[in-house]
Amino acid sequence: MTSRTVEEELVGDDRPPRRGLSEWNEDFGIVAGITVAGERGDTDFGLAGSAPVGEVISRWHQLREDLQGFDGMVTGRQVHGNVVRDHQGTGGGWVIHDGVDGHVTDQPGLLLTVTVADCVPVFLYSGRTRRIGLLHAGWKGIARGILERGLQALVVDPQEVALHLGPAICGDCYEVGDEVFEQLKLEKRADHRVDLRAVLAARASGLGVQRITSSPWCVNHDDGFFSHRKSGPAAGRLAAYLGLRRNVG
Repeated sequence: MTSRTVEEELVGDDRPPRRGLSEWNEDFGIVAGITVAGERGDTDFGLAGSAPVGEVISRWHQLREDLQGFDGMVTGRQVHGNVVRDHQGTGGGWVIHDGVDGHVTDQPGLLLTVTVADCVPVFLYSGRTRRIGLLHAGWKGIARGILERGLQALVVDPQEVALHLGPAICGDCYEVGDEVFEQLKLEKRADHRVDLRAVLAARASGLGVQRITSSPWCVNHDDGFFSHRKSGPAAGRLAAYLGLRRNVG
């Protein structure tokens, strides 16, 4: 297993600001990244939050437009579950699926998205089949097998998969109750802290994934992100995205 830290790079702040995973663009030719809160901390992509609906919808459409090369976009109304949807032959426009926490596809021009505000966005890619996956992984989803479901949905040998764990709450900031250790089958710690990215990396390695990278960003103690732990129920949401561009130009 190769496991290392890869930092997402700030793309800009004149439109929905975001951090792009440039290594995946350079190595694989695919689009991957996550939005950030912006200079005023109000670039919220939450579909069920307190931000004005019109502004939120406008940001989603602007994101797809700015990334270029995408006719369609899919999102889920997330429930911290383990349902992963395989998107084939999806048309243009923006489609929101109820009860879905993960997406896979091999369709160019379709942008996969999930929203997070402490949970881990998990990016998956198979070079042999050019299939991609994007998962929303909080502790409940991890316990319910969202990572395993995502890898199964790619329909490839896990050894062929590259996996990146995006910005999320870090192990120093995430204090939890005993039930979390029990559900994740972890030994309880005296400080009651859990590093979800470390848990996911260990699970992925155990399943055979050999290329694993992780973001250094903590959405709680680093500036520029939304965190439910930091701000409570009013916290905004970041939008993680992953896609195979159709040919443009």
